Amino acid sequence: MKKILTITLGLLTVFSLFAQNANEELNGKMLGNSAWYVLTQGDYDSSIVVSRRSLGFDSTLSYVHFNIALAYLLKGENEISQKEYTYAIKRAERFGLAKETLLASIKDIIDYMDRIPSKSIAENIIQTIKNTVKEYEITTTIFFHVPR
Repeated sequence: MKKILTITLGLLTVFSLFAQNANEELNGKMLGNSAWYVLTQGDYDSSIVVSRRSLGFDSTLSYVHFNIALAYLLKGENEISQKEYTYAIKRAERFGLAKETLLASIKDIIDYMDRIPSKSIAENIIQTIKNTVKEYEITTTIFFHVPR
């Protein structure tokens, strides 16, 4: 009986930890999406704050890192934005889905180009991301190429 109780308690602990992790991931995504909405409304400072809270729940959300970088770019804080983009690119590569995330970040910059104070910085960032996409494509082609 004691063994059954111990196993049951162990399973309950595992399930509760799984549920907690699932909730944290969901909370991270919900906050990340909320931060994006706030960004689209022009409140870049709040978007950054909410995005950082989102990453507190799930730091693997690569798109949230790109959203932070875009918010700084939209604010005209170019140096911080460039650092954030560099960091976001590394995170995207580390946690997978790099190509899709990178291409989406280019689209976001283009979509908001009319709001960005420094177009030349934005163009440089786009080019950096495009170069990273090319490197990613070359690496994955070499890695996954199976000779016949």
